[in-house]
Amino acid sequence: MKTSFIAFGVALILMGLGAFGVIQTDELKHHKKILEEKDVEITALNQLIDDEMERSTELENRNQVLEDSIVELNIIIYDLKLQLEKKNKRISYLEGKIKRRNIAIQDLKDQITGLYRKQSLDKGTIEKLEQDIILLKKEREVAQQQQHEVIAEKKATQAEIRDYQDNVNEMQVLTDISENTTVSFTNITGRKFKNGRKIKKMRKNMNGWQYTDISFKLSHPNHLALLDKQFLLKVYDLDNEMVLTYLEENPQFPNRNLKGIPFKFDGNTIELTYCNMQKKKSENYEIRVFLIHGTEEIALDKGIFPFIKNGKFISM
Repeated sequence: MKTSFIAFGVALILMGLGAFGVIQTDELKHHKKILEEKDVEITALNQLIDDEMERSTELENRNQVLEDSIVELNIIIYDLKLQLEKKNKRISYLEGKIKRRNIAIQDLKDQITGLYRKQSLDKGTIEKLEQDIILLKKEREVAQQQQHEVIAEKKATQAEIRDYQDNVNEMQVLTDISENTTVSFTNITGRKFKNGRKIKKMRKNMNGWQYTDISFKLSHPNHLALLDKQFLLKVYDLDNEMVLTYLEENPQFPNRNLKGIPFKFDGNTIELTYCNMQKKKSENYEIRVFLIHGTEEIALDKGIFPFIKNGKFISM
């Protein structure tokens, strides 16, 4: 009987140890899961930091290109102004030469007039003076021709300077807009249907997100700088490093895919709907706004907004 009690006690102890072991195992699994989740979060955070640093480097490089271009153009303008200064000196010199020839010609004419007033006409001297007048007129004609040519060159140089200065002014405006325009997003809502319910969370290979309603404002210290300018909004798939094409709803061009939505700023809040029917294969997306200049797309420094992180739409 005593042996049975001992055996029963040992069994209870073993059961307790077993239960404790199960609890310990569950706790270890739980801690392991937490560590794995933290590791995923840290990896995602590091990736976002790397992406942000890369975008920052791209913006810095683009700004540097614009600044270098402005410097190069200013050097060209400086050289052209030096040429212009030399042309002005040349024109002044030729102007003086022409003036001196005119004075000399008039002096010889006066001498001829004086000889005609005398009783005895000195034809030999008069003929020599007339030959001197012909030579001076030829010199004057050459100087005048040279002056016309230099004046034409001067006008061409002045036109070049104006063109290059216009380019500098234009680039300075572009740099100013790209660096100092603030994009303030007021609403970003994902939907499956155009007027469907709001999506809060998404998954990879998701078909349920096809429309994105986007509202934002543009501001600049000089409000006139943005007026009537052309811009472009793009949605980027960060995980796959690609732009989501925009499916334009235009009866004239059905199902035309564009690399973003173009819009013209008129001072009002911008309200756009970005349509894309592709399966969404990522969990991180952002919006980028560009200034359009001819065929160039110039990113706005303050026009980037990550609106989906780790599959979740960021609350506005």
